Amino acid sequence: MKINELPEITAINPDDYLIVYDVANNITGKIKASNLNLNSTNNSGGNNNIETEETTNLWLPSNTGIQLWLDANNLSSLSKDGNDYVSQWNDISGNGNNFTQSNQSKKPKLTNYSDTITKKALTFDGIDDYIKSGYYNYGTNITMYFVAKYADSNRWGLFDGTPNTAGSLRNYLYISNPIADSFEIQGNNPSLSIGSTAGEWSIFEFAFSLTPGRKIEKRVNGGNYNFATSTNTDNGVCNEVTIGAINYNNALLNGSIAEIIFLYSPVSETIRQKIEGYLANKWRLKSKLPVGHPYKTTAPTI
Repeated sequence: MKINELPEITAINPDDYLIVYDVANNITGKIKASNLNLNSTNNSGGNNNIETEETTNLWLPSNTGIQLWLDANNLSSLSKDGNDYVSQWNDISGNGNNFTQSNQSKKPKLTNYSDTITKKALTFDGIDDYIKSGYYNYGTNITMYFVAKYADSNRWGLFDGTPNTAGSLRNYLYISNPIADSFEIQGNNPSLSIGSTAGEWSIFEFAFSLTPGRKIEKRVNGGNYNFATSTNTDNGVCNEVTIGAINYNNALLNGSIAEIIFLYSPVSETIRQKIEGYLANKWRLKSKLPVGHPYKTTAPTI
């Protein structure tokens, strides 16, 4: 039967399944209507209550000066084996900051994001999984966004920057509860205790500025905010960056990461809220944005 001979569907129930063909990945499968981002009206004029995600003229992180962009839902950016263990997660910012893992036992696994089959994430086993990249020079500022979740109240490592010169200090990034989520400078660990919940997806934002004042800032889901200052020095240059562990064998992440964005500059409130809105709308975290956030109901557009 030709496409133009198929009957037109005028209403979709959330419990219906649709057969779809993913052209980019040459996959045929089924999708539950409640997992689709549609807004259709049934014959009686009622709304099917299927969440809408605006796709026209969406604002994307590439519209600002990002240095790293890892998206687990972009399957073309992943190198994986037949069991979905990932050996390379490619940077789609265009800057070539790719992350790799050659040891089979230490590779994270591509899994479904939450309970939906339409989005993906990388899951780390908390035993020995991590990925790493090479030389980073973020200068005087870095702002990082992670869409992530962790398993329990232990302290889990997200990011570790290994210094390139003797005497310069490591940068650590942990997520945990009830212990403070924190961006730490080795030897000077200011407390940044703000609520995040084990087992739940959240948007974690960390910013570190060498000047002025060596300020460390943290937000969760665009709302909860805290900051501290560090008295230690750091030259903003890393020989290697690790995701999912601290120093390869410490605080290995038992959890998952769906998306990562790095910027090597201070972020204005406007850009910060657009990134939060982009991530929240994409990963179904809109309800976690604070009341009054400009993108709590719709994604940012251009």
